[in-house]
Amino acid sequence: KILRIFSGSSCQRIHHLIGNHDLYNFDRADPNFAALLRKSSNDTHYYSFAPTKGWKFIVLDPYDISTSGPAQGTVEDAWTLLESRNPNNVRDDDGDWYRGLAPSMKQWVPPNGALGSLQLEWLRAELRAADCSGDKAV
Repeated sequence: KILRIFSGSSCQRIHHLIGNHDLYNFDRADPNFAALLRKSSNDTHYYSFAPTKGWKFIVLDPYDISTSGPAQGTVEDAWTLLESRNPNNVRDDDGDWYRGLAPSMKQWVPPNGALGSLQLEWLRAELRAADCSGDKAV
């Protein structure tokens, strides 16, 4: 239904972003989900585009590493990463994942995701290129 609604839009380019609720409801391999997302030339869901001279928009995949459908690595890799940063039992759905965590560490809970190392390298290169060319990066 969503694809039908978007197909009637007068917008020439629509950029959908991945959020945690998307991955609770769709698998990345689901053709309907994939149809909503743009893929870059390197077959990832992070990319940049320049809608006009002097501006660069950077689209990230914040669930590149995730317990709910990662693009990089496996779900087990995501659990291992969480467990290395959060002393609570993050695999316990009824547990208090935030207990005792400093505010800066509250990102390390199962509903959240992370950028993988390849995406971080790519992002740094995109920001350097924007800086060198004088583009504003959003």
